[in-house]
Amino acid sequence: MADTALYEAKRMGGKRALRALPSQEEALPLRTLGFGLLQGLMNALVHKDPCTKRHCEDNVHYIELMAERMGMPAEKAEALRKAALLHDVGKIAIPEDTLLKPGPLDDDEWAVMRQHVRFGEMIVRGIAQIADAIEPVATHHERYDGAGYPRGLKGEEIPILGRILAVTDAYSAMTQDRPYQKALSKKDAINELRMGAATQFDPEIVDIFLAVLKAEERQKRKKVA
Repeated sequence: MADTALYEAKRMGGKRALRALPSQEEALPLRTLGFGLLQGLMNALVHKDPCTKRHCEDNVHYIELMAERMGMPAEKAEALRKAALLHDVGKIAIPEDTLLKPGPLDDDEWAVMRQHVRFGEMIVRGIAQIADAIEPVATHHERYDGAGYPRGLKGEEIPILGRILAVTDAYSAMTQDRPYQKALSKKDAINELRMGAATQFDPEIVDIFLAVLKAEERQKRKKVA
């Protein structure tokens, strides 16, 4: 939240101070277009982890396709779009030597990294304008078999928006280079989703997402032809 206030102050021309933790009545305004609190949070996160920008953009792209495919009500689609942008915002609170470590994390580091979900939920819950994104932000690392975190929810105990975001988030993460891993090919990432269906992911959501990817690929081929 301090980073958010810093970037907002810079955007406004600098040489000013903004409250890092404003009360609800004094909260920074969320503008519909351009910079705002949502953009400020994203700027703070991208500043700490540059890989996040493309990852979040990919997530928004896939979420929009999924929402259209599933005939999702506009308010649900908008909540999910916000969550796609902000699902990793809790990583602002993760130490950089863990967040950007160029190799596998040890058990202690994983325990710290997993806290980003709790931190993200706290941040989103504290901002009225994006509070509709709490549910997917808080549950996108739950697993369909109950072995996820932070709450160990299982099957349909996991809210539908969280189950959708879990799939798009995983696919985006697998197909992007990170300090600790090289990107998988789209084919290999799709195989990973299929193998994780009914264990890590809701199998119905996986099927819908794979249909979305096929439709997108057909559209690209038409444009090339």
